[in-house]
Amino acid sequence: MIIIRFAWLSLVLCVMAGAAAADDAKPQSTAKDARSGLRCIFKMNVILIKNFDVIAKAAGIGYQNLGYGVDLDKPITRDRKVLEDTPRTLMEKGEVDVCLTVDRNWAAEPALDKWAPVGLAHNPNFRLYQQARFLTEKPEERDNSKIADVQAALDKVRKTLEVRVDAINKDLGKQVVFIVPVGDAIVKLREMVVDGKFPGVTKQSELFLSGSRGSIHVEKHANLLTAYCNYAAIYQKSPVGLKLEMKEDITDEQHAILQKLAWETVSKYPYALVKN
Repeated sequence: MIIIRFAWLSLVLCVMAGAAAADDAKPQSTAKDARSGLRCIFKMNVILIKNFDVIAKAAGIGYQNLGYGVDLDKPITRDRKVLEDTPRTLMEKGEVDVCLTVDRNWAAEPALDKWAPVGLAHNPNFRLYQQARFLTEKPEERDNSKIADVQAALDKVRKTLEVRVDAINKDLGKQVVFIVPVGDAIVKLREMVVDGKFPGVTKQSELFLSGSRGSIHVEKHANLLTAYCNYAAIYQKSPVGLKLEMKEDITDEQHAILQKLAWETVSKYPYALVKN
């Protein structure tokens, strides 16, 4: 009887092992990402939002674009339509998980101390991301800029923002405001251009728009790098390997470099608080 029972148990275990092996051979379903349904408000230009959309789609991550709002108490815009809601009213409904903002005078001007408390008051998981973008320069002087000097100037200004963010988070009692080190990533890209390591671009100025607009606006490669940085910070995921469907003429080699550059910059920056 003992022998029979042992044989039966062995048969059951073999069947179970075979079934497990069969399951392993099948494509495994991916657990739903807890961050995949993020509801986002943007305080940034439409090109950056568009690139963020494309990256999220390539990553298979769905999120709700609640619209673009330049002021806490002014109506937001979505799909070129002005809505009744403002960022504040959406936050008060508890409908905002993330706000991503960029300002020209990003170290001193942004009202982070006003936006963050409102979002947190109605959503305990609310996060506010401020882009530490590149510094304004005279376009005609950019090609002669020394990378070390550009980085030193950026470090000085970014430190001012870090001090403000530390104070706000201390008042709130938790990490609510984060910083996306976009400017640092762009400086690294400029260095690669100077060293001849970014194919297709030979001058620093080619990463920025021409004319007077070039003092504050970047071209397609730096715009995409910015979006990759935003994605890495908000979703705490590496963009490396993503295949994007874009109309812009950016090569696979350039994509790979920008993805790696974004992840290396954001994942190592404490104020982005990416958990590797």
